[in-house]
Amino acid sequence: QELMWVSIINPPVLLKAAHLLPQELLSVQSPDQLRGNHDPTALLYACALQCETLSGRTLRKLPFLAHAIKVQQKSVSFATYCDALAKVAVQERQARTKGGLEQQKAHA
Repeated sequence: QELMWVSIINPPVLLKAAHLLPQELLSVQSPDQLRGNHDPTALLYACALQCETLSGRTLRKLPFLAHAIKVQQKSVSFATYCDALAKVAVQERQARTKGGLEQQKAHA
């Protein structure tokens, strides 16, 4: 949404890219629906679902945070890295939500 807001991408571009995903992934609403699926596309899509509400700045930090906080190895499988990326995205969302609630309490 942020990229659309500043006119870097247009909504039709997103719709055109939707045909690249397998049809069964398009109906997925939650990353929990993809648990146990080891297809690389499904793993990456699950990560994308976890990142949906994050800002661009946070998205840029996620790969580094995933490696530094969760992986801590020189080399890992794609599935392990995607899992770490999704977990860090959840942590960031929770931190932002918690921070937002604390700000609201301070202003009240």
